[in-house]
Amino acid sequence: MPVGSSIIDMEPKGYNTVTGFTQTSSSVASFTYDLANGTGDNRWAGALISLGSGFNLAANDLVISAVTRVRVITRWCWRTLKVTK
Repeated sequence: MPVGSSIIDMEPKGYNTVTGFTQTSSSVASFTYDLANGTGDNRWAGALISLGSGFNLAANDLVISAVTRVRVITRWCWRTLKVTK
């Protein structure tokens, strides 16, 4: 990952939907979640990935894996991916 890249967890303010977050290197992170800790529209958990400068998606692969449903949001488009086990 380029210099300036970061990965952080996201959850609704006041709700502990992200129950664990681990970053094992500058390019690998994982988290666990419990959506039962939220209510209504506050039942979500996620991660924010900032690629910094110098990362070219046309020349490099970006791998996102999950065990449930993933919504990938970029500044250009929204994509919902259903990932199966």
